[in-house]
Amino acid sequence: MSYVIDPQLNDTMAFLQPQMEGLPPFAAGDTSGWRKRMNAFFNIVNQQIAPTESLEQVDLDIPWEDTHLFARRYLAGRVETQGVVLFVHGGGGVAGSVDQYNNIVGQYVIQSGVDFISLDYGLAPETNGLIQTEQVIAALKWLRENAAELNIDPAKIVLMGDSGGGGIAASAALYARDHLIPIAGLIKIYPMLGYRVTKPSPGITPY
Repeated sequence: MSYVIDPQLNDTMAFLQPQMEGLPPFAAGDTSGWRKRMNAFFNIVNQQIAPTESLEQVDLDIPWEDTHLFARRYLAGRVETQGVVLFVHGGGGVAGSVDQYNNIVGQYVIQSGVDFISLDYGLAPETNGLIQTEQVIAALKWLRENAAELNIDPAKIVLMGDSGGGGIAASAALYARDHLIPIAGLIKIYPMLGYRVTKPSPGITPY
């Protein structure tokens, strides 16, 4: 199978490549190095996306055990009771943050007209994957329990995540299914779902 890179993506990559060549190096197994590299990458991406200062944003503290998880709500501007997307940011589970995804999530809100709540979950290796899933579930339960105060329809809460966050969102959706916690939907963007290393595809390798 052969692949052709989309011209628009090709132009964007050509523009970004010089900046990406300056990303911090890392060695396989070096979590700290990977976190620095990914966070630098997210900073580059964020600079390419229009700022979202026009959106009303509300910072939230969501209870988690004896502490809190930070989250940020982006309001689309509707006044009626509405659905909301609980967003889990990417970064391979070891990097990324609400702040680094600020413009990305803001654009999702502007383009969809739907409120988003972006969650800062604990990062690995300090926080393992099971606990990351449990933190998303804690946020989901909190949204449902406080739906009236937050002006959210509890029957219209969607889980969404990209990359590592997509994997965590998928895991949380399975947990929610098994424990009869309703969700309205699941959106996974290039989710990180498996740990197994597959053989490289000759068609993709050049890219």
